Amino acid sequence: MQELPTEQINHDTYKRLDDFPTLAEDLAAVISKPPFPTNYQPETIEIFFDEIPVYTWMNGETVLDVPVLQDTEPDAIEIGIDGELGFVILGDQLILNRIKNLALYDELMKSYASNRSG
Repeated sequence: MQELPTEQINHDTYKRLDDFPTLAEDLAAVISKPPFPTNYQPETIEIFFDEIPVYTWMNGETVLDVPVLQDTEPDAIEIGIDGELGFVILGDQLILNRIKNLALYDELMKSYASNRSG
C-alpha cells in the first residue's frame, strides 16, 4: 500500500484516517493523481458518508439515493468518479479535490454549503 504524503494532511486529520481504513487505502492510491480534465464525462458518480454509499448515479440515472437526515454530519464525505476517489473531506479539512475542473463541482459545492449552513 502506498503511503499518504503527510505534508498535505494536518496531523489531527491524518490520525482520524485510522478510523477509515478503506478511505485511507483509496486515498493513498490517488493522492498524487492530477484532477480530472474539464471535459471529462463521468459514467458513474458515487457519494459516501463515512465509507457508506448514500448516492450513486450511473449513465445518467440515479441508482441509489439513500434518505439522509438534514442534520447528518458525517466525519468523512467522499465522492468517487468512475471507481476512483475524486473528492474527500475529513472533518473540516478538504484532503482531495480532483473534481474541481468538472462542471458538477460548482453544483456539489453549492449543495454542500447550503446543507452545512442549515
